[in-house]
Amino acid sequence: MADVLEEYSTTDPLHMAFSSDQLKILRSLAAQGREDITIQDALTAYIIVTFNKHVFVSDKEYIRRTNTLINYRGISDKLAPDGQVDNSIMFMLSDDFANPLSLSNVAKTIRASVEKARNEDFLTRWLVTVDLLMRKIHKDGQAWNFASYANEVWTNSNLKYDWASKVDFGMKDQCRFHTAGSMKFKFRVFRLNPVQSADNSWTRDHDGAEVSFRIPKGDIKNKFITAWNNDVNIECSM
Repeated sequence: MADVLEEYSTTDPLHMAFSSDQLKILRSLAAQGREDITIQDALTAYIIVTFNKHVFVSDKEYIRRTNTLINYRGISDKLAPDGQVDNSIMFMLSDDFANPLSLSNVAKTIRASVEKARNEDFLTRWLVTVDLLMRKIHKDGQAWNFASYANEVWTNSNLKYDWASKVDFGMKDQCRFHTAGSMKFKFRVFRLNPVQSADNSWTRDHDGAEVSFRIPKGDIKNKFITAWNNDVNIECSM
């Protein structure tokens, strides 16, 4: 609890909005012709490379890998069939990025880790190992450690789920989805919410995305926002 309170006192929440057109550009730049690179791969890679290029002073501070939360339902019926009602997720740590300043390299490394996690043989061995470790942790009276580690970020994406439209109470494109909880360098990704204009009309970019996380206050936050705004201005002038 003390660590959480300290983190909240030294960081600010940050919410980044990306239009569907911006996401298409990011994916094109990151994929370099590869069809398997997803918008989510490119989006995570963009945030990481922006930190590494424009925020961190030393390469010792670079983000070198990402921990991605992956839904493993449907990979194997004996492990977790489609529709299984439980928390069927795993934490997949990527390899170190060969070039942490390259949008393409970071995106491709993330994609490789996701594909590896969805291999049935690897997933089986991973689940058995984690089960044994968690049983030992419980037996020893310890607790699972969700702390952040140096040179790592986490990604928890809900981009494929359009929560705001799932239950709109008949108010199409006028309902907004909100949730609690943001942590330092843990990227939570959702579909963009509808926006209400001054004339009370509503608009929605159905394929846009919002990223939420906490960022250290002061210089790191200011540098990151400046770099992001510069990229947006360049894109708008094209």
